Amino acid sequence: MSFEKITHLFFDMGNTLMEFHRGISDEEKNRLGTERVAAYLSLRSQKPISFDEVWHGFVQPWMTVMPKRKLFSIEYPIENYLLPFLEKHQLNTQKETLVEIMKLVDSEYQKHLFIEPDTIPLIAALKGVGLKIGVIANSCNYDEVNIGHFKAVGLDPYIDFYNFS
Repeated sequence: MSFEKITHLFFDMGNTLMEFHRGISDEEKNRLGTERVAAYLSLRSQKPISFDEVWHGFVQPWMTVMPKRKLFSIEYPIENYLLPFLEKHQLNTQKETLVEIMKLVDSEYQKHLFIEPDTIPLIAALKGVGLKIGVIANSCNYDEVNIGHFKAVGLDPYIDFYNFS
C-alpha cells in the first residue's frame, strides 16, 4: 500500500482522541449535570423541577441502558428518555431545548476532558501535509454536544467532518 494515496484519516472520539473518564468520578459528573438540568428546567417552566424528578425521570433510565450499548452494538436514542420526561412536565421539546439540556448533562464531562499532549500537534501535522481529518464515532448524543467537546479541547479547527451514529 502506498501512503501517498491516503487523502483522509478517520478517528474515533472517546478513548481515542479524547478521554471522558478523567477527573472527578462519572457519578459526580452525572450528579452535577442533573443539578444543572433541574435548575434550567425550573427556570424555563417557572415551576420547581427537582433533582430527583430529573434523575429518576430521565437521567437514571438513560444511564441504565448505556452499558447495553457494547453488549448489543446499538445506540439508545436520548429522545426515548428525554421526550417523555419533558412531555410529562409539559416542557418545550424542540431540538434546541433538547441540545441545551444535553449540553448541561455533559457539562462536567466536558470540563474534565483529557487529550494526550501530542494529540493536537499530531493532528496539525497531518493537516499540514494535506490530509483531511474526520471523526466517526458511535454516540447517541447530539452532534452539537459532541462537536462542543472537540471545541473545548481545541481539536475542532483541525477536523474537516464529523459523523456520529
